[in-house]
Amino acid sequence: MSGPVAGRRLAPVQRLLGLAGPTLLALDVAALAGFLVRDRAAWLALLMYLPLAPPGLASAGLDLARRGRGARGPRFALTAIGLAATACSCSEMIGLGPTASAPGGETIRLLHWNVLWGGRPSTDASWTSIEDDILRRAPDVVILSEAPPDARLDSLTRRLGPDWTSTRLEHAPGSAYWYKLVALSRWPVRDGRPVPIRNGAALDVRIDRPGRPLRILVVDGQSRPTQLRTPMLEDVAAACRRAADEGEPYDALAGDFNAVARSLGFDAIRSAAGGYEAASRSAAGWRGTWPMPLPIYDIDHVWVRSPLRVLRCDLFANLACDHRGQLVLLAPPPAAPSDVVGQ
Repeated sequence: MSGPVAGRRLAPVQRLLGLAGPTLLALDVAALAGFLVRDRAAWLALLMYLPLAPPGLASAGLDLARRGRGARGPRFALTAIGLAATACSCSEMIGLGPTASAPGGETIRLLHWNVLWGGRPSTDASWTSIEDDILRRAPDVVILSEAPPDARLDSLTRRLGPDWTSTRLEHAPGSAYWYKLVALSRWPVRDGRPVPIRNGAALDVRIDRPGRPLRILVVDGQSRPTQLRTPMLEDVAAACRRAADEGEPYDALAGDFNAVARSLGFDAIRSAAGGYEAASRSAAGWRGTWPMPLPIYDIDHVWVRSPLRVLRCDLFANLACDHRGQLVLLAPPPAAPSDVVGQ
């Protein structure tokens, strides 16, 4: 009787394994389609946000365990498709590491982080741990998304130092869309100017850095899953072109865009005003920023325009936040001749 009993006990497991293979295959194919076609329509955007690596690795593992019979069709076909999905994910999500050595001169340390309104749980201890993470990285410029209440911002500013100044942009009371963008710097920060964009908010920040000022566009994108990111990103690209036409281009774009780097709208940003590059391409290792503790999506970005050079990008995490932060080390361009004469 042990044989039939054992067979009956194994039957549900075998049925489950029989369903797992086709299910993983369907996920792999859908995710690969989203990867290749990208967000040309709202429903395609949903496919693009299907993660590639987890089902890809699971497919390969299952198929190898079943000796190439994880799904109907040629042997090890599921393994091949799973590994292809994983390779596509790695090609997009793993940074190339530092692309240039640090020069002997001055560098600019720009930190961006979505700090989840002060951290979770919303306690002084959570915010203090976030402050500590910021301070230990010794930034020159700090850009915060979902910034905390003003009392906690004041605490951060005091700890950064007496010369630090800031500007901010916040949603109106009663608004359905919440955002709070803050830019702080050890160099004087002028009052920021809101920049209208669809499906998001943006803040024009000007920092009077000695030698050559910095101009940064801080961006926040709405997070509704069914909303295309293309209009928001096209408006950001248009703002970049306007700034360049005025003779004062944005040196960097920073924020929680709520859009992965493969979004079609980023193509316009890559080519706008001479072109911007994603700083996290110079990170060593995984570039995902959300959701912690398994950040499979790169939705927080710092994009940098020449003549600034990205030397390194370090991503870091704090379990009080659902986003990873990034510290970008930049090599500034040489001071303009007129700036040198005027000093």
